[in-house]
Formats: sequence, structure tokens, C-alpha cells
Amino acid sequence: MINGSALGPHGFQGRSWPCARRRAERGPENWFAAIENLVRILRETGLDARTDRLFLAPVALCPEPLAEKLATGMDSWSFGGVKAAYDEIADWYEQEFLSRGDPLGLQRVLRDLLGEGRGPCLEIGCGTGVHAALVRELGWTPAGVDLSAGMLRHARGRLPAVRGDAGRLPVRDARLPAVIAMMAHTDMPGYPAVLREVARVLRPGGMFVHVGVHPCFCGGFADRTDPEEVLVRPGYLDGRWTKKSWTDQGVRDKVGASHWPVPDLLHAFLEAGLVLERFAESGGAVPVVLAIRARKPQP
Repeated sequence: MINGSALGPHGFQGRSWPCARRRAERGPENWFAAIENLVRILRETGLDARTDRLFLAPVALCPEPLAEKLATGMDSWSFGGVKAAYDEIADWYEQEFLSRGDPLGLQRVLRDLLGEGRGPCLEIGCGTGVHAALVRELGWTPAGVDLSAGMLRHARGRLPAVRGDAGRLPVRDARLPAVIAMMAHTDMPGYPAVLREVARVLRPGGMFVHVGVHPCFCGGFADRTDPEEVLVRPGYLDGRWTKKSWTDQGVRDKVGASHWPVPDLLHAFLEAGLVLERFAESGGAVPVVLAIRARKPQP
């Protein structure tokens, strides 16, 4: 848990998050002190900082070139040599993909479904942390977890984040009032297990906001060359991972994406014990985005 006493509207308070970052920017010896301080804070507030669950992302604290060196080393140390797919495209994603603005209306959907609140809001698959500003504007305290060291390098300054597996969230049971996932579920082949983790870490009554690629109109089976006349070919019912895409300007052709037909996706929510509350679509006349708000029931 990250509670209000340790997290304020702009991240870690007092001598915690801002202080840790300032220490890190003074050099490697201060970086280690900063990490130790952050580990202490996380443990005190309930976030599980054991290294079998996560490695604290130095990219959320460190300036270049130190972050580059540490990001390279921590792949083999903390995840058995597994390199996140987004590490290869992190710079392109930050500098080019995000420069296109918000044509899909993601911010509006997140604002509508998450709404105003207080307390920690954990973003799974937070990437570069681009949504943290809105979460903070709504009164929540943003924090993030992501597998990609490359993406997290760009998240520094936007939100406190850890490098970890969304299928094994570094949070104790029933601690969080809110969790969000923004255009991330297709990057997680084990998304049903991720939803079970979301249900585990949410406190009773806590909400989960899923904003994701629309299963009906986006996938290897859909040709969106003409956004007004989307061509949907056979393949929607095949739940699988693919890099097939109608464009080479997006993410799918570079890192691939998993697909769940709508019934499979909704069943995964229900099987995780989450109660479906509200839905939204956005992204044009033929929607690109399907958003869901679900809640962990009270006992």
C-alpha cells in the first residue's frame, strides 16, 4: 500500500520522492542512497520491495548516462535475461508516438471513469507515465509499475514507478483504492492473471479502470486504412498474439499484441471477482477504444 501519509498529491512527500530524486542527480553514490531511501519508504507504506517481486526502477530516479548503464544491467539481474519488448522502441514511443497528442480521447475517458478521488492510484503498464498528470489533477496520487526499463526511463519526473511484473504486483492485499490500465492489456498475454492481481490489491469498494484497444474493431483482422469504413476480416474469434497490423506507424507491428474477443475479456473481469459498473467507447465513428470501470465488491 502507498498511503496518504507517505504520498501526497505530487508524489512522495517531504524527504522521500523529491529528495530521493535530488540525491540521485548528484551522482552514483547518492543514487544508491536514494534507492535505499525509496525502498524504506515503500516498505513502510506497504509496497512490497522484495527483489523477487520487482526491481526498483533506477530510471525513475537517475539522470543519464547512469540510468542507461543500470537499465542495461538490471534486465539480466532482476528478470532472468528477459528484455521487455518496449525497451527497443521506448525512445520512438516517447518522442514520436506520443507527439501525436490524444486522437483517441483517452484523457476524456479516463477522466469520466476514474473521476475525482484521493489516495494512491496505481497504473499497471504505466510506460512513460504520460497519464500521471491527469490522475494527479483528479486528486489521486499516481504511482506506476511496468516491465520496460526503457519506458520507465522516460517516466522519471512524472510519477514514482517500479519495474515489475503486472502478474505479480508488488503490493500487499486489499490496500489500494484505485488501479488503472491505459492501453496496456494487449501487451500482457496473461491479462486474466493480471486482473486477479488487480482484485487482490484493491481494497473492498476499490475501483479498476481499464482503457484498452477495442476488441471488435482493432486487431490483426481489422483494416483501419479508412477510419470511416473499417474492414473486419475473419479472425476476431481467434484469441492470439500477433504483429499483423494495417499500418507501420503504430505499436502493434513493432512489439505485437494479444487479442481477446469481448466475451473472453469480460469473463476475465468476472472470474477475477470484479463487478462491472460502466463502459465507454472512443476514437472515432468506429471506436478504437473500449473502456471499463469495475469495482471490488464490499464483503
